[in-house]
Amino acid sequence: MTRPVQNAREVHGLLVDGTYAEIESGHAVIGERAEEFTKVVRDFLVADAG
Repeated sequence: MTRPVQNAREVHGLLVDGTYAEIESGHAVIGERAEEFTKVVRDFLVADAG
């Protein structure tokens, strides 16, 4: 089930110290934009580890 992107933006706005990224893609972002997706996840994990 998909949700409008505006819902995700609104929820992110309610979170303290949250991280949010949008990647222009269809339903299979991991396959369609693998390099960009991996970079977003890697940057998140590195920031969290530091």
